[in-house]
Amino acid sequence: MPVSGFVTGESLPASPEAALKVLAEYASGALRLPFVQILLKKLVEKFVKGPDEQARDKLQSFVWGEVRNAKGETKTARIVTASGYSLTASGALLAVEQLLNMQVEGGSYTPSRLFGKQMVSELPGSGPIVVA
Repeated sequence: MPVSGFVTGESLPASPEAALKVLAEYASGALRLPFVQILLKKLVEKFVKGPDEQARDKLQSFVWGEVRNAKGETKTARIVTASGYSLTASGALLAVEQLLNMQVEGGSYTPSRLFGKQMVSELPGSGPIVVA
């Protein structure tokens, strides 16, 4: 038996990032168990409440993104939109409306390829996309 008194064990990583990876590995296994999923869903239903319609109308989402090419050049973009709830609903409705009025060749598309990169700017509560 080792000096520590433990017959079996494992070493835990020293860095916070590595520790989170180990924790995530164990947690992901537990989250796959049906009874854990049922328990978590019941807890969410009981304790998590989204905003009501009046509160949602006052909320905004602030979206920021950055891309970098092989040369190391970067571009950033920002947009202010309606709340995530409202943006999702109005975006889905606009997408259905546009799909009903267009003919598309088969295949797969990203939303920006199908509807144009400025579509989000057309949604209620959205401002322009600002690229720098």
